[in-house]
Amino acid sequence: MRQVDAEVESVGVITLPSGGLQISYVDNSCRSLPPFLGQNYGKTGTRLDVSNNRLTSLVGLEAFPYLEELILDGNHLGNDLELCFLPNLHTLSLNKNFISDLGTLLPQIATSCPVLRHLSLLANRVHPCSVLCGPDNSSHVHDDDDDDEENRRYRIWVVWNIPSLYFLDSLPVSKEERKESQQRGEFLRVVRPTKLKREIKPLDSSTPFTPLSLEERDPADVRGQGFKLVHLNFHILSFYHHRMYFNISWKSQIT
Repeated sequence: MRQVDAEVESVGVITLPSGGLQISYVDNSCRSLPPFLGQNYGKTGTRLDVSNNRLTSLVGLEAFPYLEELILDGNHLGNDLELCFLPNLHTLSLNKNFISDLGTLLPQIATSCPVLRHLSLLANRVHPCSVLCGPDNSSHVHDDDDDDEENRRYRIWVVWNIPSLYFLDSLPVSKEERKESQQRGEFLRVVRPTKLKREIKPLDSSTPFTPLSLEERDPADVRGQGFKLVHLNFHILSFYHHRMYFNISWKSQIT
């Protein structure tokens, strides 16, 4: 009972000018949405902030059918994230999670949130900008020269998937980005690998590098087939040269 009371006490509730409630349940290390949140505030909550927990799924979010803003920053949400239908949601923030592939997530967001205007995916593995998510979900600086091009492709592809967006991450969607997304956005899918497909083993310094096969071969054959062909051509040319010399000498003796 004391644990339940403590959980309830950790909820922040503010009445918004629209009459709805802003529900804040942050820094509680929960892996799923506590049922009491939906039971107590589901019908009146229009803004839900559950940042900096350990959420791996959004089971229970269906108890908030009138949400307009959903803040999910700093959790453990990944590519398998599933959203319920939220017809009024216009702002969705997924910063600093474990998202590396938007291929299935973006179409789902577009379907579940038909009036979404603002989406933020900063500090996820899939994000190409300067601050990237490390293996431990920590931030790292990324200074590749291709960042601008990668970010442009990323933005165009996201806007193509969710045409209702007016704001992506920290920047508004430009007219140029929207036009290009209509023209070729479907071909600009962005995926960031989480690890190498195969391990690249370092070269053993004790083994001398050689471009030739390590199999045993006849020492006379080390020059390769190309050299043999040149050598054969040389003998053929030498044969014709001696034959021509013989013919010239024989004719000279006759005359």
